Amino acid sequence: MGILEWKYSTDGAIGSDPIIADLNNNGQLEIIFGSGDCSVYCLNRSGGLEWKFEKPYSISGDLLVANIDGGSDLEILVQFVDCELYCLNSTGDVQFSQDLGDEILFMSSGFVNGDDVADLIVSRWYVIESTAYHEISCLTFTGISQSGPQQWYCCRGSSFHTGQLDSDGDFIDDMTEEFFNGDPNVQDTDGDGLQDGWEVFFGTDLTNTDTDGDNLTDGEEVFTHFTDPTKLDTDSDGFSDWEEIEEGTDPLDPDDYPEITEKSSLFENFVYLISTMIISQTIILFAKKKSNKF
Repeated sequence: MGILEWKYSTDGAIGSDPIIADLNNNGQLEIIFGSGDCSVYCLNRSGGLEWKFEKPYSISGDLLVANIDGGSDLEILVQFVDCELYCLNSTGDVQFSQDLGDEILFMSSGFVNGDDVADLIVSRWYVIESTAYHEISCLTFTGISQSGPQQWYCCRGSSFHTGQLDSDGDFIDDMTEEFFNGDPNVQDTDGDGLQDGWEVFFGTDLTNTDTDGDNLTDGEEVFTHFTDPTKLDTDSDGFSDWEEIEEGTDPLDPDDYPEITEKSSLFENFVYLISTMIISQTIILFAKKKSNKF
């Protein structure tokens, strides 16, 4: 049973999932959540109130923490039922706001367009002539040249739903990354070309560049050769993925294997057999000559 450290009460039901984040990059975590009293709260790790942002409307959906402007501090995105989306800085002040026209249900952030500016993915619904419409939209931020790593990109932070941030933006939250012995501040702990989050999904080792020991890095196997980074011999034809690639055969086709390697192996066995026979005969002759002296 857990021991109560502290508790904090609000004037409304807490309907959003609490977010745990180091908003101002000072090494101490804050707790951010929305309440039914039309307010966003930020508490310190001792349960004390850091700041409160209040509007005369209820909060719509969950909150989102993101690094939109690329600075050291994080921003909080929240929408109220008047359809106004607010971006708050780490001290609870409004950086900008925009009327989206519709109510947001859920939102996440990421580099969807492949540039240096984060995009906002929102799910929302609206009604036209008694018909309800549901849609996913991608919004981009203007006036920003570069965003920082996106640390809270789905419900409860990451696909592991721990409520913890992903500080380095590698699709695995900090707590889960530490469980797998990864570095929560480095996207690719072992430098093998495969981000730590992908390593967990593929079942590879975050601290080993070549999980299956076939002389190919995990990143090369996934992105270049499309082989299985957890299997020495992806197609199970008796030759490792590296051997097949070196010989120009297909490591994904069990009927395509390196014949030259097979012949070379037979030749090596023949040489080994002859060498063994010569050595054995030499030892026997030496033993006979030595026995004749006595």
